[in-house]
Amino acid sequence: MPYIVRNQRSSSLHIPDAGLRLDSGEMVTVAALSPQLVQLSALGFVEITGYVTIPPPVTAADARRQQVISLQRQGATPREIVAALPMSRRQVSQSTAASAGDG
Repeated sequence: MPYIVRNQRSSSLHIPDAGLRLDSGEMVTVAALSPQLVQLSALGFVEITGYVTIPPPVTAADARRQQVISLQRQGATPREIVAALPMSRRQVSQSTAASAGDG
């Protein structure tokens, strides 16, 4: 899980085991916390402000399913959804059944 690290010092900071050289106030994203980063954080030299989450890619099927759910919430019938989207009635039925389980 990637972390965001910020140099808290008023001067540059060299962190060899992480392969970093940070200017004062500079922020970077690292894939993992090295032992030196953990130690510098404990000393207050760097701030670990959190971690970055990378959402999984949205597939075409996911996007279509979201369109179906959106149209459902607007009150569209399955027949209207089929007319609005390039989907079969069976695909719409499967998407509506799947969204019912999301509760």
